[in-house]
Amino acid sequence: MKDFETIPTGGRFRLGKVVATPGAIEALAQANIDGRELLSKHHRGDWGDLSEDDKRENEFSVDKYLRIWFCVFGRGYTLAAIAARKRR
Repeated sequence: MKDFETIPTGGRFRLGKVVATPGAIEALAQANIDGRELLSKHHRGDWGDLSEDDKRENEFSVDKYLRIWFCVFGRGYTLAAIAARKRR
């Protein structure tokens, strides 16, 4: 998981533990995609390729510590992240 050793700061919500499967890391590498950049986009509130309804739901959920979705569709891959959050 060395690709995610540097976790972005200054986003719209607190990131918890970030994990990725070996297969996901390999797929990102093969597609020449920086997983940290995708994580940073999500953290800043760029919800990726979600529908407008899902984006509105994320906006509603950010301050309420509810589930946040992120999805990116690309050539031959789909990356999805789900943040299940709780108050500290």
